[in-house]
Amino acid sequence: MYSSDISLGTCKIFSYNKSLGNFNVRNPPLKELAASFNFLVAGTEPGNFQLSTRASVYKHMATSLDLDERYKFDIIIPDVEVISQRIYTPTLIQEVIKGKVTAFHMEQNDFMIVGYFNNEEEATLRAWDLRKIRHLESFESQKFRKDIVQYIAKLPAKAQSFSVRWRNSSGEIQTLSITEQEKQLQVSPEIIVTCSGGHVLKFVPDTTILKSDNDKEPIQKLNMIWEVRTGLTSCRLIDTRNWLQCNYPSNGNWIFISAKQTKGDMKVPVVVQFCLTETSNTGSCYGYLEIDEYNPNQEEIKPPNPYIRLVHRMFTQKIPHSATIIQAMPYLPHYFLIVYQRREPDVIRPRPRFNLIVYDYHNTNHVNINIQSSPLCFMVPSGYIIMATDGFKDDIVYIPFPNLKSRGRLSRVNSTNSKQNRPKLQPDGANRIKVNRGPGGKRLKNPKGTKIDKRKHSSKIQYSVRDYDIDYDDEEDYDYDDFDEF
Repeated sequence: MYSSDISLGTCKIFSYNKSLGNFNVRNPPLKELAASFNFLVAGTEPGNFQLSTRASVYKHMATSLDLDERYKFDIIIPDVEVISQRIYTPTLIQEVIKGKVTAFHMEQNDFMIVGYFNNEEEATLRAWDLRKIRHLESFESQKFRKDIVQYIAKLPAKAQSFSVRWRNSSGEIQTLSITEQEKQLQVSPEIIVTCSGGHVLKFVPDTTILKSDNDKEPIQKLNMIWEVRTGLTSCRLIDTRNWLQCNYPSNGNWIFISAKQTKGDMKVPVVVQFCLTETSNTGSCYGYLEIDEYNPNQEEIKPPNPYIRLVHRMFTQKIPHSATIIQAMPYLPHYFLIVYQRREPDVIRPRPRFNLIVYDYHNTNHVNINIQSSPLCFMVPSGYIIMATDGFKDDIVYIPFPNLKSRGRLSRVNSTNSKQNRPKLQPDGANRIKVNRGPGGKRLKNPKGTKIDKRKHSSKIQYSVRDYDIDYDDEEDYDYDDFDEF
């Protein structure tokens, strides 16, 4: 199921190259639009969502262009904070009502999450488990709502991004596909949230039911089992759903985020990988990342619970401070790939430009691979880069990853991307000029006829390209004050 936003609250549904029909919402305009394995979701103001199943779309749109209201149902956030704004146009003054919804996520396994501010101005998380009603074709009766499980939790700050992981009964993380319908009902969700202020939270469902009615969704509580303070800003979770199992680190519960690190008066984009340790404690665990000597235990107002230091790794070299990180993915066993986006220095027509950086997990080597200016760039875990051509035709091309399975490949690529020619060093020192001191301490070269003695080879002297501080970036970094939120 594919969808695209047209305008005026109309969503046109496609199945590959075939148009199935229109999905019209009652209160335009559209604010959110997403599709999972079995659901299509359209969000409007203030905090209203209309949903329909894939079975309804395929059955009832065969004879009708527009999907009837009987085959859609609503999910309304009851306590969202509503604000009123006036929009001034040349012809009239319009009153617009908006809900303070800060983040939205629709997981492929039919699990919807919304972050918002409630009427008491508290940051709140609500989630809906829709897996038990995925087979329905009509929603005229309200009895189906008792099969929707709703979760709620309070957040310390504004929600910025979400991610869901699925664990089986033995505690292993499962990666599910659309064909595994039975397995999807046998796993439990694990919700990861990033909040403003550098907070990363992890929630699991509680079996306690807070509220349950016959024709309404039962509401359950979410228990926070981890709180991590990163000391960074603008934290966003990196999507790991499409990673291959062979590329996912299996030696721990790893979390990947993109964030901004403050350096002087600039905020530099970084990618951070950290591990949540497995603990036997039934309550909440608290941790922090020691970045720039950050330690919440040393603050003036000490936290009620001590924070433990977590193992982490940060990738930050050669990423311009005006760039936006689009995608990141391990390429095991040795490399980590990052795609970032920035604009070309074109005042008349600024265009997005993508760059691919390859990092070595085992040392600080990296190579910057420039990709042509393109409105699309996406890494496929199977080893290809999907991008659009820079022309008049809407063509999509597949570019294979560079041959990086061997660790020596990175050093060879690195040695050919420098701006200047590297000196040809010889271990015996034959390329060095021998000088002597004349009267008065003045440095003089030997006469042309003087024979220069070669230095004897010493086992303590080793030459390496890493001993020279050479800028490997062929592109200049440009400053854009208004590009942080691009």
